[in-house]
Amino acid sequence: MTIKSKIDQIFDLDDKIRILKDEFSGFAANERQQVLVELFEEALRETTDTSPVSLRTVRIVELLTDLPGKLCAAPLSLGLGHDNPDIRLLSAEALYQLADDELSQIEPAIAAALEKSGPFAQEMLAVLVELDDPEVVAVIERFLALEDVETVSLAVEALVEVGEPSAVPSLQTLVEDTRVLSIGEDENDDTTEWTLGQLAKDAIEMLSDKEG
Repeated sequence: MTIKSKIDQIFDLDDKIRILKDEFSGFAANERQQVLVELFEEALRETTDTSPVSLRTVRIVELLTDLPGKLCAAPLSLGLGHDNPDIRLLSAEALYQLADDELSQIEPAIAAALEKSGPFAQEMLAVLVELDDPEVVAVIERFLALEDVETVSLAVEALVEVGEPSAVPSLQTLVEDTRVLSIGEDENDDTTEWTLGQLAKDAIEMLSDKEG
C-alpha cells in the first residue's frame, strides 16, 4: 500500500466523520445534550490528573460545542475544576470560543463556576480575562462576592488586567476586607501576606492611574 493510498484513506475518514456529525446534528438538541453530558462525565471520571486526554474526550467536547451555547456551556464547565490540566484547558478553550462569539452564551457556565467556587471559578476567570467584551467587567465583579480568598484575589487581578476604571466602585467594597492570603512567585520563594483590602487598594490606584 502506497503513501498516497494512506492519505486517501485519511481523507475518506474525514468525509465519513463529517457525514456522521451532520446525521448526529439531526437529533433534537436536548437529546444530544443528554447523551453527551453522560459521556463527558464518564470521560472526566476515567481521566486521572496525569493521564493523556483521549481523542474520544476531545470529540465529545467538539460535539458539545455544536449545541446551542446555553445547552453546552454548563456541561463544559464540569471540566474546569478537573485535576488534569489538559482537561481544564480543553474545557476553557471551548468556553472561550463560545464567549468570544457572544458572552451571554456561557452564562450557565459562569453561574455554575460561581456556585462551585474554588478551581472552577478560578479557571472561569482565566477565560473571562481573555475576552474583548465591554460586559466582561460586570461579570468578573460578580466573583468579588465569593468567600474563597484566592478566587477573590484573582478576580481583583483580572479587573486590573482588563484595565477598565469603571471597576473601581466594586473594588472599593473590598478596601476594609481583612481576609489574608499568601503571595509568592512560586512554591520555592518566600511568601508575603496581604489582605484583600491591600490588594483592592493597589488595584484601585492602578486603575485610577489609567483613567487619568
